[in-house]
Amino acid sequence: MLNMNPINRILIQTLMCLSVLALTACVTDTPVDSEDQALTDSMGQMAQVAERNGDYRSAVIQYRKLVTRLPDDQVIALAYARNLRYAGEASAAVSVIQSSIGKFGEKPALITEYGKALIAAGRSKEGLVQLTRAAKVTPDDWQIHSALGIAYDLSANPQMASKSYQRALELSPDNPEIFNNMALSEALAGNIDKAIEILKKLTSQNRGAAQFRQNLAFFYGITGDMEKAESLAKMDLNDAAVRNNIQLYSKFNNNR
Repeated sequence: MLNMNPINRILIQTLMCLSVLALTACVTDTPVDSEDQALTDSMGQMAQVAERNGDYRSAVIQYRKLVTRLPDDQVIALAYARNLRYAGEASAAVSVIQSSIGKFGEKPALITEYGKALIAAGRSKEGLVQLTRAAKVTPDDWQIHSALGIAYDLSANPQMASKSYQRALELSPDNPEIFNNMALSEALAGNIDKAIEILKKLTSQNRGAAQFRQNLAFFYGITGDMEKAESLAKMDLNDAAVRNNIQLYSKFNNNR
């Protein structure tokens, strides 16, 4: 089993925060004045397309406009918070979801997103509290249990993390996102070889999933297999990003 230096552990924790999943949502058909309907629909379509394409900052811009136009639409508020989190603005996402809970009440979807935003903001223990609440209300939602696994991992409770991932798999068998989180959990526990094994299987079964490949590249890189790390990185990243990543992996290996 490979041991991790503190820097590697911090980066794996960061990867786990980035892997927190969100409930999918779409823009609802809340009535607006007829002359504004076309513009509202256009904003909603642009927001959804941007999110599907991973352009979260553009999605945030559109959802921010929609929140202003439709302040009483819970689904739009939820999508706005989610995309803020995806865009790396976790603290802003926490604020938005807190305001939404104050306005719409403690709805399960809002509480779930609140927990995920807290985790992404580095407040895993608070996130754990919120996700536990959400799981009591909607116990059959695999996404909540998978996110709970991350929260437990980041709160140094690997036993409960494992139980949460297993429950998520019971609800959604063979789900690649759950296995990705389990790989990160293994890495956080120091089982880098096991993490690589899981991610190799994922990348072979999900060839379009860049996230899985780049997580695998990260683990190859920090274990010193630069050839495999670079090969995987080139599948999704431009030359400059690949060079930066390889330089980063080299620094980790120099510190081992």
